[in-house]
Amino acid sequence: MRIIATFDQEDLANRFSKYLSKLKIENSLDKTFDNNKTIFNIWVVEEESISKAENIFQDFLNNPQDLKFDALTEDIPLKEMDKKENVEKEEEIIIQDPLAKRKKYPYKITFFILMLCVGLFFLNFYQAKKIQKKYDLKQLVIFTPIQELFLFDLPKVRLKLNEVIIKYDLDTIKKLDNPPEDAQKEIEKIESMPTFQGLYHIILSKFQKKPTESGVLFQKIKQGQIWRLFTPCLLHAGFLHILFNMLWLWFLGKQMEPRLKFFKYILFILIVGVLSNVVQYLMGGPYFLGFSGVILGMAGFIYIREKAAPWEGYMVPRGVFLFIAVYVLAMFLLQLTSFIFQVFKPSISFNPAIANSAHISGAIFGMMLAKIPYFSWREK
Repeated sequence: MRIIATFDQEDLANRFSKYLSKLKIENSLDKTFDNNKTIFNIWVVEEESISKAENIFQDFLNNPQDLKFDALTEDIPLKEMDKKENVEKEEEIIIQDPLAKRKKYPYKITFFILMLCVGLFFLNFYQAKKIQKKYDLKQLVIFTPIQELFLFDLPKVRLKLNEVIIKYDLDTIKKLDNPPEDAQKEIEKIESMPTFQGLYHIILSKFQKKPTESGVLFQKIKQGQIWRLFTPCLLHAGFLHILFNMLWLWFLGKQMEPRLKFFKYILFILIVGVLSNVVQYLMGGPYFLGFSGVILGMAGFIYIREKAAPWEGYMVPRGVFLFIAVYVLAMFLLQLTSFIFQVFKPSISFNPAIANSAHISGAIFGMMLAKIPYFSWREK
C-alpha cells in the first residue's frame, strides 16, 4: 500500500479515486493537515497496481476534467461507493493510518513496550514504598531492587553509599548533603574511590580545579549483564516522566510499526536504545532512566523518511518536529546554565538531571538509520 497522488482540492481527489475504482484499482482516500492546509492523499492498496495508477495520475493531471475520467455511480460497486462517501463526510482531525486497517493488531509491539514500561513503573513504585517503610526513610535516597538490576551500571561505590545511608539514618536528600561528622568521613572515603561518573564530571572537575580519578567502565556489563545496555530505557523516574514518554511512544510508534513490521521495528528500538544509552553513560555516568532516547530516535527517523520517501505515508506535522527541537534545545541550554553555575557559583548550583546526551544522540542515530535502505518500507 502506497501513496501515489496528493491533491489540494477534495473534488479532484474524489474524482480521481472514483475513476481508479471504476478501473478495479483498489484505493483509499484520506486527508492530512500541514500548516493548517488540508491535503488529500490517494493510497493504492495492491503493489502490482501502483505503476499503472501512477501513469493514470500523470494523465489525469494533464486534463482532470476530461470526460473519460467521469466515474458514473452505477459503474462503481455499492460497497466501494459507501466507502468513498464515508471519506467525503469525515470531518475529524484525527487521521487513521490506512496501513493500520490491514491488521487486527497493528500496534502490538508498541502496546507491549508501553505496558511493560507502565508495569515496571508500578513495580518500582511498590519497591520504593517498601524500602522507605523498612528503613524509615522520608525520601527514597537509595535504589530499588529493579533499579539496581536495570541501571546501565552499578559501581560498588554506590552500594557502599547505601550502607552508610542506612547506618546513619540519612533519610532525606538534605541530610545526605549535610551528614553528621562520622558519616561525612565515611562518605568522603567512598567518594575518594575511583569510579566513572562520565565525561561531564571529568570536564567539570577540570574547570573547578578538583582532582578526579576515573574508575573502570562497564563494570556490570563486563560481568555478562549485557541487558543493562538497553534496560535503562524501560524505567522512569516519576509519573510525568512516564506519562509524556508513553504518549510520545504511542504517537510515533503507531507511525513506524505498520511500516517497519515486526523484526525491523524491534531492531530499530534496540539499536537506538543501546547506542543512545552508551553515549549517555559515557557523557553522564550510569544513573539515568527513560525511553526518551528511543523516542527522539523515532522522531528523527520519521523526519528523514517524510522528506526522502513521502510515499511511505508517515503523517507527523511539521509543528511536532519543531516542538521536539525546541524542547531538546531548551533542555540543553538548561544543562549549560547548570554547568556555568557549577563552575562560577557552586554555592547556588543546580543539577537538572536531564539525559541530554541520550536525547541528542538518539535523534542522530534515528536519522542515520532512516538513510539505510534496509529500514525503508517495502510492502510485501
